[in-house]
Amino acid sequence: MPSRTNELELKFSAPADFAAGALALQAGIDNVAELPSLDLVAVYYDTDDLRLARAGVTLRYRTGDDNGDGWTVKLPSEDTSALREEVAYAKDKDSVPEEARRLVTVFARGAELLKVAKLRTRRRRWSLRETDGRELAELVDDRVSVFDGRRVTQRFRELELEARTTDRAGLKPIEAALGQMGFAQSSQVPKAVRALGPRAAEPSDIPEPISVSPRSPVADAVAAGIASAVRRLMVHDPHARLHDAEGIHQMRVSARRLRGYMRTFSSLVEPPWADEIVKELRWLARALGVVRDFDVLLGTLSDAAYVGAAIAPMLDVLRERQSAARRSLDKVLASDRYIALLDRLIEAAKAPALTVAASESCRTALPRLVGETWPPLENAVQDLNQAPTDEAYHQARIQAKRARYAAEAAAPCLGRRLGGDAIRFAQHAEEVQNVLGVRQDSVVLREALLEEAARRTDDGRFNLAAGRLIGRQDQSIEASDERFREVWRAMNRKKIRAWLNL
Repeated sequence: MPSRTNELELKFSAPADFAAGALALQAGIDNVAELPSLDLVAVYYDTDDLRLARAGVTLRYRTGDDNGDGWTVKLPSEDTSALREEVAYAKDKDSVPEEARRLVTVFARGAELLKVAKLRTRRRRWSLRETDGRELAELVDDRVSVFDGRRVTQRFRELELEARTTDRAGLKPIEAALGQMGFAQSSQVPKAVRALGPRAAEPSDIPEPISVSPRSPVADAVAAGIASAVRRLMVHDPHARLHDAEGIHQMRVSARRLRGYMRTFSSLVEPPWADEIVKELRWLARALGVVRDFDVLLGTLSDAAYVGAAIAPMLDVLRERQSAARRSLDKVLASDRYIALLDRLIEAAKAPALTVAASESCRTALPRLVGETWPPLENAVQDLNQAPTDEAYHQARIQAKRARYAAEAAAPCLGRRLGGDAIRFAQHAEEVQNVLGVRQDSVVLREALLEEAARRTDDGRFNLAAGRLIGRQDQSIEASDERFREVWRAMNRKKIRAWLNL
């Protein structure tokens, strides 16, 4: 298994000389201890057109580190914070490990990984500690040489402050002290990107956020919504490959958002183009959804300490099914079909296939388009009032989710007043969705318990524990039904939906 850590670091340009010991006084740190210097050699891999570097991803093999030689993949975060995840592999240097290749699939998308840079870093470093010895951060002074064969083509120097047991707020006093000592915070550009030059700083294939005004054509809102969801899907892809439950959840949400946008903007996009994308997204979401359902079930059961070991046989069954679902998902994410979908989504974010209706302004088009999600939601609630089945509640949740996604896509494009109305509408829809989501989780768990109990009719101990759990789910469902009536009343007010021009 690879090791995983979150890296939070800040980069600075360093003065020619500085006294690291003075930092303790300036920043209120109890102890600054110099550590042994390191001589690091790193070889970086990327595609010929530097897709990884342009996406903020680095893949390297490095020698000379305290932790030994090995491969590291550094992954970007969804936002622009300094936090990145590092995934390390203890493999030999002869070739890129298959696990690392899979992890960068969403960025490379089938292109060959090549050696693109070699860096040698002479590193001085200091441990910044509290009185009890706890290490807050490490300060490093790096002198970097970039090689082409044996020839040095570039040299540069940078200072890095990397958190150890503190967070971004905890780095603030140290950052301020460094500023007083003459350090200037510099761009958080990875060393490899700096070494590779301007090509590595060109726009990424990962769609960037798009700013849209109320007077912009609604075509821009379509592109912005698609770009946002595609970006989220791509950034969380590596975490799904690591079987991270949140990464799988966020990928699934992204696929559902994209499908929702195609539905909301159906009058603005070419039907054959949208239908093909929706079909492929449904295929992807299905594979993600199976794993996600087992993650939720196992999480709920694992927290049920009051049933003890009696429920263990069911946990074992669910873990086996979860493992099978993960293997199926791995095959989906490794498939040519998925790579083709990624390429299609990247192109969709750049140039969606639009109809002439997409020339209407956001100000007039978006409230109407979001408003089209209201009647299906209202009808779904009326249906469950007449026949309050589990399926009726589930359908109401689906409609609330569609209304929420549509409003969230519209809000940034409508200005302060209308955008605020859209945000409030989306928040109410999210509350309805969440309450019904808790209800649905209880329904799914109850059905799973009943199914397993039917298979274990002679296991009295299991059935007693399952019965207690089923009772808990019934109570949870009843509480959700009561809470749903409250949140629906809050949403079903004229002032909440007045902006929709219904």
